[in-house]
Amino acid sequence: MLVCLVFSVQALFGQQITVNGTVTDESGPLIGVTVVVEGTQIGTVTNIDGNYTLGVPSSESILEFSFIGYKDVSEVVGNRTSIDVTLEEDVQGLDEVVVIGYGTAKRSDLTGATSGVSTKEVAKQPAARLDQVLQGRAPGLNIRNSSNQPNGRVTIRIRGSNSVNGSNDPLVVVDGFVGGNLSTLNPNEIENIEVLKDASSTAIYGSRGANGVIMITTKKGSMRGKPVVEYNGFATVTQLSKRMDLMNAYEYATNVNANRALTGATLPFSESDIAGFMTNPGTNWQDVVYRTAVQQSHQVSVSGGSQSGNYYLSANYVDNTGIIKGSSYNRVSVRSNLETNISSKLTAGVNIFLTKSTDHPATGGMDNNPVQGALIWSPTLPVYQEDGSYTQESPFFGPPAVHNPLGLAVEPLRDNISTRSEVNSYLNYEIIDGLTARVMFGVLLNDSENSSYSNVKTTNGIGDRSASINNSRSWVLQNTNQLNYVKTINEDHDLNVTVAYEQQREEFNNSGASARGFSSDALTYNNLGIATTPLTPSSGRWRKDIISFVGRINYSYKDKYLISINSRYDGASVFGDDKWGYFPSGALAWRLNNEDFFNVPSISNLKLRTSYGVTGSQAVGAYASLAKLSTNARYAIGDGAVTGVGLGTIQNKNLMWEKTSQFNVGVDLGLFEQRITFVADYYDKRTTDLLLNVPQPRITGYDTALKNIGSIQNWGVEFNIGGNPIVGDFNWNTNFNIAFNRNEVLELYGDENEIAVGGIPFPNTEDAVFLRVGEPIGLLRGYVQEGIWQEDEAAEAAKYGAQPGFPKYKDVNGDFKITGEDISDFGPTYPTFTYGFSNDFTYNNFDLNVFIQGSQGNKIFNASRIRSERTSSDADATDRRVLNAWTPDNQDTDVPSLLGSASYEKNQSSRWIEDGSYLRVKTITLGYTLPQNICNSINISSLRLYATGINLITFTDYTGYDPEASTGSDVFGGIDLAPYPATRGFTFGCNLTF
Repeated sequence: MLVCLVFSVQALFGQQITVNGTVTDESGPLIGVTVVVEGTQIGTVTNIDGNYTLGVPSSESILEFSFIGYKDVSEVVGNRTSIDVTLEEDVQGLDEVVVIGYGTAKRSDLTGATSGVSTKEVAKQPAARLDQVLQGRAPGLNIRNSSNQPNGRVTIRIRGSNSVNGSNDPLVVVDGFVGGNLSTLNPNEIENIEVLKDASSTAIYGSRGANGVIMITTKKGSMRGKPVVEYNGFATVTQLSKRMDLMNAYEYATNVNANRALTGATLPFSESDIAGFMTNPGTNWQDVVYRTAVQQSHQVSVSGGSQSGNYYLSANYVDNTGIIKGSSYNRVSVRSNLETNISSKLTAGVNIFLTKSTDHPATGGMDNNPVQGALIWSPTLPVYQEDGSYTQESPFFGPPAVHNPLGLAVEPLRDNISTRSEVNSYLNYEIIDGLTARVMFGVLLNDSENSSYSNVKTTNGIGDRSASINNSRSWVLQNTNQLNYVKTINEDHDLNVTVAYEQQREEFNNSGASARGFSSDALTYNNLGIATTPLTPSSGRWRKDIISFVGRINYSYKDKYLISINSRYDGASVFGDDKWGYFPSGALAWRLNNEDFFNVPSISNLKLRTSYGVTGSQAVGAYASLAKLSTNARYAIGDGAVTGVGLGTIQNKNLMWEKTSQFNVGVDLGLFEQRITFVADYYDKRTTDLLLNVPQPRITGYDTALKNIGSIQNWGVEFNIGGNPIVGDFNWNTNFNIAFNRNEVLELYGDENEIAVGGIPFPNTEDAVFLRVGEPIGLLRGYVQEGIWQEDEAAEAAKYGAQPGFPKYKDVNGDFKITGEDISDFGPTYPTFTYGFSNDFTYNNFDLNVFIQGSQGNKIFNASRIRSERTSSDADATDRRVLNAWTPDNQDTDVPSLLGSASYEKNQSSRWIEDGSYLRVKTITLGYTLPQNICNSINISSLRLYATGINLITFTDYTGYDPEASTGSDVFGGIDLAPYPATRGFTFGCNLTF
């Protein structure tokens, strides 16, 4: 069908009319005015004399003339071949219509803190997922790629973290449907992106607005013009962006023998072995596990329309091969946005989105992880044994802690299949002039199947094959009924009133089964019944409902004084006896540049804003307020134990929302007819009624109870400066944003000032992450290493049970013992500030985009270094830094001696704490657009070819694979547990329009 459309559209475009003319203003010709055929990519710009020439498809075509600082003009071609236009000056950008909650507004009328993300900039960064290209695009929007899997995990935070137990993810609204998923959205299908940050903007989403809101509007077809067919495709070659400096076989064997000699153990390598390794470097496990990978994405869309309606159809295919062998991800999606004008007052539309993805992840926990394995496996070991089987000897803590890295990567079958279906239909009816009713019905169905199989070659399957299947299904139903009234009274008073009633239901069910003891690898997980040992199955089901009443009043007087009042009344089934919450907000703005006394010609916009409001977060799952039984209770019967039912969680009828109140003050400044824009905001938001698990007396039979106790504060400043400093044949568009955030725990439960969250997954390791009053969420703590004990300090070292070459730890309380009393603060895992800097340059048909992004001030616990640098009685370091270990002849080092590392060094040490700050050249894109006369000769509208470098350079002091390494958790996030490493890529693509 698409092929037929393409050829038919080519035939239509072949019958072209050549139109020319001159574009002027009051002062004379205008250079660089954009002239585009509406609904197509056919266009040109005026030359130094203000002249243009353009081939248009037909006499029905409409020419659109646009230029920065001037009002847009549209002209129907008709029978004319010469069209001259005079443009009028305007404050460009302020009349832009943006999407806000339950409606739209002119940007000049906004009173809240919002940030628009340029979809043009997003489109110039080739990616298959929208969430991965938003990083660094807006102040206050902190995005972290905590895993670089082909379907990697992305953490998104707006103005910090508000909750400990609940989600801190922002609410995503796609075409009015609440609860979208950014990772499934193709950037090429997006029309508008708006980030709502303060309470004035987000309170209209009430109990779900505390973490900010990301508003997404997908594309529609043009109401006029011929069908437009577009193809967007690219291919990316990726590779590991950084390699760890590990020992070769000779260095490793020599170091291991030295370690064993210190402990009096048998030397594992003979002199002949070591002599052989001088010519044989051994196995570089990074070369074995990693590969050069290829990613590709292809999208075809058809759009168009008439006075009776419009349509946008799109299909997208993504195939992403990972740099770790065995990992991959592919996705097929289809979007259909249809709208029809049933009458002059009634419009109906339906948006349908279907996608199916298959994910083959490569990593598990640290002990089942090829990333960790490639760092710590001995280079003296071969990949395979003589019989062709994998070498299975583990160099750390004895087998089977970490198994053959290649086997961990390629042998386990992990098939995660997800099918997502979204249908969003609506009716718009104009009751009277200015009063419009909108009814929307939406449904989301998500089916997932996560299956795995471990053969006898892999970690879980050694000696016994095992398999599991877990299926889940979720439903979301939403109905929104709203009225909107827009009225201008006596030209001075503008009123916009919105009221709505909304209801949403979520249902979820899952089931899982597993077994072990398969007789053949050919059977895998498709028939668990043939295994010899079925394991305990699992299943679950829940449902939750929310009902909401929404209201908003926006008022403007003479476009000078702006008032916005929002309120939402939510009732949610997940809470106790009091299921209802009220979430109000108010905002004021003053446009000084419209005052009679204000006469500064260079200032085109000056608006002061302030707002205050309350938003909420449900932060709990279904039935959290009810008493529940545990199905995992263990009971002793005879000489063994059985699983039964026992006490689970205690009832809390008073369980309610986490509430976040937020104050915001800001200024919007536009200079030289909006050629330069500047936005600054200060905010202070506090979350109270924090949901925490409070310890209970053992006599109650419960360990903890979930209660509304505690509070957290986030405050900071945000700046954004951008514009078009240079306009003409050479054009420069720039945007720089930076956001500072301070997070602080204000209160915990009772008199508690500190809660231990957890430690790193190593034996004999104390808690490393804490919540403490007066400190940010995710405070890292441990023992401060102040250097290495030197030979002239032997007597002092002996007081601590140490000797020269051992690490020297700070004795905080001065008792000559290194105990838990000496643990100190290392710092927060959350950055002090984040920033992004984008520059677009165009000259004639060439375009260049350079995007830089970074983060500053966060700490990372590099746990993956511990296993590669520490030495013990049955484990040996592999990192080359250990070659600089302390010896009597090498005392100027911070690396302990082999004996000091093996017998005295602590895992919870400042040695493993690193600065996670970085500056990254995220993308550089060079594009070339084919001249219009050539496009006309081959019957296409436009063709742009481009090449992009991705993650080309990263400036950081962090020694791990990626300074964005994280567990993805706010409280326990800044720990490097060997996640999927960062990649560097080179992309080649094209944008083709018929």
